[in-house]
Amino acid sequence: MGNYDRQWFVKCLGYSGAIPFIVLALIYHLQPGSWVLLAFIAYSAAILSFLGGVNWGVVVNNPKQAGDTKILIFSIMPSIIAWVALIVPRNSSVLLTLLMAFILQYFFDRSIKRKHYLPTWYIEMRAKLTFIVSSSILFMLFSRF
Repeated sequence: MGNYDRQWFVKCLGYSGAIPFIVLALIYHLQPGSWVLLAFIAYSAAILSFLGGVNWGVVVNNPKQAGDTKILIFSIMPSIIAWVALIVPRNSSVLLTLLMAFILQYFFDRSIKRKHYLPTWYIEMRAKLTFIVSSSILFMLFSRF
């Protein structure tokens, strides 16, 4: 698979991964229910953990960055935040926490991109996906009122 084909495939997977955010937010707006909120939070937790894993992979895959403890430490934070989001009572503060976590994760990814750890096309995709995810979370929050 060529480099362009790989980018296209990763982008397809990335944007497909945004579909549950949109669908669950719409369902919650039309038919609020605890199961939809739990499904949204659980999916958010899974994706947030995945994003932290990307940073872990950056360091593990690149011996030059093996000593970059900041990335390693930050890479486990999304999983911890995701776990907490799953065990605390489901309310607006959980959604706000997830919103902030996704936004902070994007800015962290941007900061390590500057050191050439992540490709530009990936950060561009992450910007769009962060917008979609953040918008879905905000839509969920406003649907609660």
